[in-house]
Amino acid sequence: MLVLGVVAVATHPPVRTGIVLVLTCLLVAAVSALAEVAASLPIALIGCFTVAGFARAPIGDLKSTPLWHLGVVLAATAAGAVFGRLGRVRPGGDSASRTAAVTVTLGRVRRSIGHSARRSLTAGISTRRRLGALALAAVVLPALTAAMVAAQGSLALVDELLFYFLAVVLVTLVGGL
Repeated sequence: MLVLGVVAVATHPPVRTGIVLVLTCLLVAAVSALAEVAASLPIALIGCFTVAGFARAPIGDLKSTPLWHLGVVLAATAAGAVFGRLGRVRPGGDSASRTAAVTVTLGRVRRSIGHSARRSLTAGISTRRRLGALALAAVVLPALTAAMVAAQGSLALVDELLFYFLAVVLVTLVGGL
């Protein structure tokens, strides 16, 4: 949805409202259709904030958004969740029997895996990689703080937060998700 904000800033104000509203509704409906039903509420909230923040000038002003824009996003989320749920239900079988079948199958797989193989599966990320991410965080974050203090007058708070966010993403990628 952040990309929608970039598109909104690049377009002209008369076109911006329609583009942001339509693209947000399409994206929210598609994600709601593919995700679990419980994920629909956070997706709807993110969609509402996207429309409220980027649809109208001034960008980022959440007070000037008409309520019907938010209603359209909520309706798109609900429609996506309903269509996604209908697409996952098979005729002749309910979700409880499918869940039980999956549980039995996973139980057999768990029993067939040996103790040492199970331990290696739970380890996931090597100790070397995790320590490398810790060292990177210990170096990058204080260095970034020092750079931000040096450039205190020339950067806005949003720019500083973006740099910190970039550093956190970098450390996360090194350390493994």
